[in-house]
Amino acid sequence: MLIRVRGGNAGVFAYLREGKKSGRNYSRDELDERVVLSGDMGLADSVVNAMGGRGEKYLHITLAFKEDQLSQETLQSITDEFQKFCMSAFRPDEFSFYAEAHLPRIKSYTNRKTGQNVVRKPHVHIVIPELNLLSHKSLN
Repeated sequence: MLIRVRGGNAGVFAYLREGKKSGRNYSRDELDERVVLSGDMGLADSVVNAMGGRGEKYLHITLAFKEDQLSQETLQSITDEFQKFCMSAFRPDEFSFYAEAHLPRIKSYTNRKTGQNVVRKPHVHIVIPELNLLSHKSLN
């Protein structure tokens, strides 16, 4: 498993819903079966939107796998263990945590900008708004 951690301030939920990315023509529904593994996207999105104009508002973590197929049960177990490990310093009412798996319907495509073949594997997107829901301070 590879883990990529990035921060952001807008756009992650539209990306998860729509799948728009430079160099590809497919929508999210064409690309993937989406499976919610944890949390509520609407709640996480509202927390991010309520954070005002500050810089980085959320962590966007991607768990990528080499396997061509993984069961939903396996992905759920990995996500649960990841959440338990990462959020162990917080009570459940202090944070919002959203995770969804993308199970590829389209296994590969040619990037229209680069001409390179892109191979797609199952992966999990996790979004953690950087706001403590109780103190309304930064979630550190």
